[in-house]
Amino acid sequence: MYRNPVGRIYPQSISQDTLLDYSSLDLTDVAFPHPPNRPITTLDLSRNQIKRLSINSTDANLITRIILHDNEISDLPSDIRSFRNLQELYVAGCPLTTLPTWLEELTHLRILDIGDTDMMDCPPVLRRLPNLSTLALANLPWMKLPHWFGDLPITTLSLYGMPQCDLSVIAELRSLNQLFLTRMHYTQIPTWLQACTRLTFLDLSDNPITTLPPWLGKLSLETLILGRIRLERYPDWEQWNSLTTLDLVGCENADAVFSKPFPQSLHTLILDTSTITAVPECIRLLRSLRDCRLAHTTITSVPTWLFEEVALQSLDLSYTHLEFPALTKPSMLITFIFRGGRTSTWPSVFDQMPMLQLFDLEDAYFDDPLVQPLKTTYHDLKNFTSPRTYSGIPFALAMPNLQTLHMSAPWPPTSVDTLHMMLEHCPQLQAISLLGWNLDTIPTSMQSLSDLRSLSVPYNQITEVPIWLQGMTKLRSLDISHNRLTQIPIWLRDMPHLESLDLSGNPLQTFPSWLKDIPTLSEVAFVFPPASLQCDHVLPEFLAAGIRLDVRHPRDDP
Repeated sequence: MYRNPVGRIYPQSISQDTLLDYSSLDLTDVAFPHPPNRPITTLDLSRNQIKRLSINSTDANLITRIILHDNEISDLPSDIRSFRNLQELYVAGCPLTTLPTWLEELTHLRILDIGDTDMMDCPPVLRRLPNLSTLALANLPWMKLPHWFGDLPITTLSLYGMPQCDLSVIAELRSLNQLFLTRMHYTQIPTWLQACTRLTFLDLSDNPITTLPPWLGKLSLETLILGRIRLERYPDWEQWNSLTTLDLVGCENADAVFSKPFPQSLHTLILDTSTITAVPECIRLLRSLRDCRLAHTTITSVPTWLFEEVALQSLDLSYTHLEFPALTKPSMLITFIFRGGRTSTWPSVFDQMPMLQLFDLEDAYFDDPLVQPLKTTYHDLKNFTSPRTYSGIPFALAMPNLQTLHMSAPWPPTSVDTLHMMLEHCPQLQAISLLGWNLDTIPTSMQSLSDLRSLSVPYNQITEVPIWLQGMTKLRSLDISHNRLTQIPIWLRDMPHLESLDLSGNPLQTFPSWLKDIPTLSEVAFVFPPASLQCDHVLPEFLAAGIRLDVRHPRDDP
């Protein structure tokens, strides 16, 4: 489950193969498609202007998830009643005043989000949902949860912005193990939490809490989130024996945080956007720590021990301006992220990361872009994102098993010959992105990439799609947005696996409405079409074919 900053919950991951995505298309009604050439299990209609909804599907038994967040629906569509295998329903941000009694017929329903609705009281039908395990409530005017609430089989409860509500009955939830209590205006931890003995996850972010009571450490918490909380005094962390994840995003009183040692059990420590100016020395003692995040901090250097003594597998230093140490032995890192960071020159520490699988240097800036050849061969590296500044780095020779490559145009400019050389040494690539290289054609050296699934060449000067691309039979995603294409070749409809196509920002003379006939296609983007080209009329045809078509025009803001 993913939870956004305003209390909405969303599925953690959705298979694109089984998703029908009509979100954020400014729709007022929806004509549901004939069954596409793929099984659909998820309907996403969120962030539209839908008031009434009629859902008729011959494959109703396949649907397990419906997302209706932020629409204008005031009554839950009765057609949902036919989705007997529905497991997840998201209706936050809709002006619903109640939930219908027929909802109890959906006995497989596990996840329900009814936050930011117009419901004045807790819907009684909730007590008749035998498998309800996750419930999200946000910004509701309820004063008290009903007595029967404690009998629900809930394991995850998300509460946001409901400070006036008496929540004491939560202590009776016998299966509760994950609890979000964010933006509740708490100045003290509610005492009823002591009875939540099964709790393993607790989020107290965005509350004006100043202290944590000693009894909180006696719970079997594995994850504690204290985002943007300013504690005046921190507990004896060493007593929190079960804690494996500690999230202190936005911590403002760093000195108090690190005045005592952290639990030796910590596996993940998140200090993004905190006010620390140096990597805390107490981290050096955390022998179980595997994931450390220090993004958006003001640290100016990284100590040698963070690489050599702490057995980190993942380190995030995004958007920091710092210097790196020289190492005497290799690190254990598998993931290293320095996105948007800045340092003086290509650090030698990069040569001491032989186990890397993900290496992200997107928008990283090196004051001196001249780099010596890499001394390490990254045999395990699968995903690499290049920095903003580099010159003559023989990436391909050092990354023989690379699968995903993201390269924005370098500065100072580098010859396209370097790009050709690299592609010729990476025949195993499955995804490549070349943003802003000023290319006037897609490089012919890509013809050797027989396993390519995803090709992205946005913000170039490409005027036509080369015919040889038709031979890329495994290609599933093609992004040729913001180029100079005036037409799209009709042979694209013969590509056997194409699922996603982005044509945004191209001066097309006519819109290729024949795209709706590609049986595998599920998404087409044509954002910011030419002002002279009207294509809104084709939207119903694409939606009826089960294809998401985004043809939004620029807003006429003054």
